[in-house]
Amino acid sequence: TKHRAAMVCEESLFACAENIELGEYLFLGKGEAITGGRKRPSLLSDAFESVIAAIFLDGGIDNAKKFIYDFVIAIYKENCVSGDYKSALQEYIQGKHAGKITYELVKEEGPDHDRVFTYAVYVGDKKLATESGNSKKTAQRNAAAAALKILKKD
Repeated sequence: TKHRAAMVCEESLFACAENIELGEYLFLGKGEAITGGRKRPSLLSDAFESVIAAIFLDGGIDNAKKFIYDFVIAIYKENCVSGDYKSALQEYIQGKHAGKITYELVKEEGPDHDRVFTYAVYVGDKKLATESGNSKKTAQRNAAAAALKILKKD
């Protein structure tokens, strides 16, 4: 279940979309193109899922499976992308009986169509890491990943 979740998370699908340079083939509105839509993780991951659906509808399940094996599972194995850092941090902290994990919004900036959120992750009163992302969820996941890296190094 964890591997499946990691393969279909935005981060993994974005890496797959970048691998096939999907952004170059998207028809975007003028505003979206100007504001960096061809590189936006949420847009590219959704478009990649749409490509899989189109392959399934046009070519059937066998062709869709082949595409997934070639372009999703292969990328996942190569990069070991794991998007469930928040759960991993929770399990790590619980195993150490170290306290309660909280995420605090530190900063929110940028125009509405291209917001950047910065979150800090705490265990008890101790701040472990601060990271940013293009959504609150991504910023929290990035902060959890950074915190795990720090904790496992210690």
